[in-house]
Amino acid sequence: MLLFFMVAQSLRSAVRIIPPPFAYTIGLQQTYGHAEIICLGMPSGVIEELIARIVKGIKRGKKIQTGTAYTGIYQDLDAWFLEVDPANISDYFGMALRYYNGKGFDAIQLVWPDSKNCFPWQEGFNFWYMYAQPLLDRNVGFKFRERKNLLVYTTMQ
Repeated sequence: MLLFFMVAQSLRSAVRIIPPPFAYTIGLQQTYGHAEIICLGMPSGVIEELIARIVKGIKRGKKIQTGTAYTGIYQDLDAWFLEVDPANISDYFGMALRYYNGKGFDAIQLVWPDSKNCFPWQEGFNFWYMYAQPLLDRNVGFKFRERKNLLVYTTMQ
C-alpha cells in the first residue's frame, strides 16, 4: 500500500526489478492520460534516470509517440518507443496491474540502441545487446530470449 500511496501522491514512479534489470512507471495513465513506460537491460540507476527525465516531460504536457526516434534521452544516442503488446503486460508489469486493480492500461517500451546507434530491428545491430532488452511489441507466442528454431545440443553424463 505504501507504494500505491507514494505513486498517487508524488508520482515517483519507477519500479526497478533485478535481474534482468528493468523498470517501469506506475500511474502515468491514471494521472496524465499517458501510457506507462518500461525500459529493460540498462544498468541500475541509468534506467531510473531515463524514466525520470521522460516523466518530467510528460508532467509538462509532452506526449511520447511510438514509431519515431527521439534524441537527447540517452547520451548522444537515439531512443525509440514501441507499443507493448497487451499479452506481455502480465509478464512485466506486476505491480502496475495491482495498482490498476487488474484493469487494462497502455504501455510503451523505451528501446535503446547499441554503441553504433543501431536498433535491434536494424541491419548491423550488435547481436550481444539483443538479450538485454527483449522487444515487448512482438514475439508474444515465443517468450524466450533466444531466436526461434535455434539448434541446441545437450549432453547427459
